[in-house]
Amino acid sequence: MKAVSSFAWPARPLLTPPMQSELLPQPTAALRWTGPHKDKFIPGQVSNQKYASLEEAKKVCAEMATCGGLTSEGSEGTSWFLRGPGSHLNDSPSKEISWLLEGRAVQKEDDFRTFQEARKTVFQGNFAETETLVDRLTAGAKLSSYEYLAQLDMDLRRPPFSEVTVYSRRLHLDNAVATSIFEVERRLTGSDKNISNPRPQLSIHSKHSRTAFASNPDEVLWVRQECVENQLGCMAGDYTLTRVKDNFINSSIHSLLIDGKKEEFGFLKLHPADLFANGYNNIGYFACAAIMPESSQAGRMKAFPSRIGLEGYQRVDIVIAAESRYSRDPQAALRDPRVLEGSCRDKLTRALAKGYQRVLESHKEDYSKLFGRTQLNLATAMNGSISTRNCDGSLTTPERVARYDRFCKRPSIHRGAVQERVRMVDTGLQELLFDFGKYLLISSSREGGQPANLVGIWAEGERSPWNGDYHLNINMQMMYWAADILNLPETVEPLYPFMTKLAQSGKIAAECMYGSPGWVAHGFTDIWMNARPLGAPEWSFCPVCGAWMSLHLYDSYRFNRNRSQLVEEVLPVLSGAAEFFMHYLIPAPDDTCLLSGPSHSPENSFKIDASVSA
Repeated sequence: MKAVSSFAWPARPLLTPPMQSELLPQPTAALRWTGPHKDKFIPGQVSNQKYASLEEAKKVCAEMATCGGLTSEGSEGTSWFLRGPGSHLNDSPSKEISWLLEGRAVQKEDDFRTFQEARKTVFQGNFAETETLVDRLTAGAKLSSYEYLAQLDMDLRRPPFSEVTVYSRRLHLDNAVATSIFEVERRLTGSDKNISNPRPQLSIHSKHSRTAFASNPDEVLWVRQECVENQLGCMAGDYTLTRVKDNFINSSIHSLLIDGKKEEFGFLKLHPADLFANGYNNIGYFACAAIMPESSQAGRMKAFPSRIGLEGYQRVDIVIAAESRYSRDPQAALRDPRVLEGSCRDKLTRALAKGYQRVLESHKEDYSKLFGRTQLNLATAMNGSISTRNCDGSLTTPERVARYDRFCKRPSIHRGAVQERVRMVDTGLQELLFDFGKYLLISSSREGGQPANLVGIWAEGERSPWNGDYHLNINMQMMYWAADILNLPETVEPLYPFMTKLAQSGKIAAECMYGSPGWVAHGFTDIWMNARPLGAPEWSFCPVCGAWMSLHLYDSYRFNRNRSQLVEEVLPVLSGAAEFFMHYLIPAPDDTCLLSGPSHSPENSFKIDASVSA
């Protein structure tokens, strides 16, 4: 059995909980279906009846005075549902990657009565029945998943190359630049123009380097590949953009006037197969990339239907940009999707004209001014232990993690002396972890974007682990605990619009499920700001999670002392959460305290008796 519990607070004389009758939402004629659907209908709710065709759904909707529109639950538009009145348009620009639509779970018409019955049974000690009722409250609700917008595939294994070897990589946390070095073997053939009469089976090794960074000021990802040694135009490969599901991918060759000189580059673009379908009905996205080889070299570049191929160059710059739009109302018409393409191309053009060095310098300046505000220095020795990178100074970071807090032998300066066995306390690794945390937060939570999600923006694949959503039951709080302490208020900025929108959605959940004013949010949410319990009760049925997350906004005020922000953005969220609990709490049978519940303390359970847990 799952954990279902109630909690008690001391009664407060000034707090007067509403009577049961006051909690019951009063139905109005405007909120009831007048056609074949006789169930109570709430603004923004979607009916349970599914229609296989758009025409049939339109016909039924036309017969109902309260039908507010239609909702398509599927990328192919094969499932149509009727939508209630009072939907709210929120066409929000976003730099973020797509979220799957399946998370837009709906309110069920009997939620309030189900909760009241669950509350009655838990106070009677009938936990088994309470669990059944709570399961009903969370049934059918799904979370959407964070996913990447597009992926750039770089295939360097074209003949006459063999597999890449001797690969190493580094992430420089002080400037957020990633570098890698690798080698490839090239087997020379008679087709190589730079070699006269090559001997059969002759081959050479070429060493390559790659530098990559994501620029917040210029909104591009820049990758530079080059031959470390001046070797016969060693660069050769194919480049393409890819993404799951149905997309249109195209390549072409373009030119751009840079510093008075005409530069040629390969252009890749990716967008939904039907550009005007707005992706998943209410998500629009567009990715583009420029493949620009060094113009002073006599290499070859060609555009194929969905890829750019090149060979014979010493250096290649790859610049990637993306745009997306989304709306929380599936019936909302997004901006003309061609605007996304124009914006994406503009980002590329500006970055290319600015040039690699200036874009890199802007990126470093923007990132380092945040990263450099704090520094952690730990003692170099503790209790006779050594505190070094490792015993011999050559381990990689994964090896340091594997050997952390273990014993090793300290080298002796005296020949023939017995090596001392000591415990290694790698304080440098602890400092590295501190810096890595700053890097993650600075890179994934900046003004104008979404807050950092559960597993970050680096998740690979169509679905992120644990959906890459927002866990309000502690994970999201943990990600921001250190933000203000480390003087990184810029990383907290996305939380303000996020919590404001969550509170707006939470008003519906508070009314429909609990019959209360104010707002409530539970264990999880996603980009669509669904505030009802999403998922199994033991994880999600926690009505205090939204209020807990909103406290961080006030914690930030204690650092920034921004009174206008406090009044305009923080207090409305906090007061709405408080208003909900003023009505949610009810007197105990003996009037000694106020009770909440049923609810879950996430991932906890308790024993009912020796054999049964709840």
